[in-house]
Amino acid sequence: MIGVFGYRFGKSGMSLFLSGLTSVFGNFGLEELSKFTAVGSFLWLFSAYQLSNLIPSRKEAEEKYKNSKGKN
Repeated sequence: MIGVFGYRFGKSGMSLFLSGLTSVFGNFGLEELSKFTAVGSFLWLFSAYQLSNLIPSRKEAEEKYKNSKGKN
């Protein structure tokens, strides 16, 4: 259910965002859209990498679990 709504709202949101950019900056050509896509892809990759560093490894997670069981 989340996938369906996320997909639909994501498409709608991006459409509104691109419409807003077009109204502010005028029409985009293929070169501008390519640059926009490259920047967006880099930001997505950077964000995904930063978020992946927040996820503990299996060993770290097991240690935290063992420590939390010992305190209870």
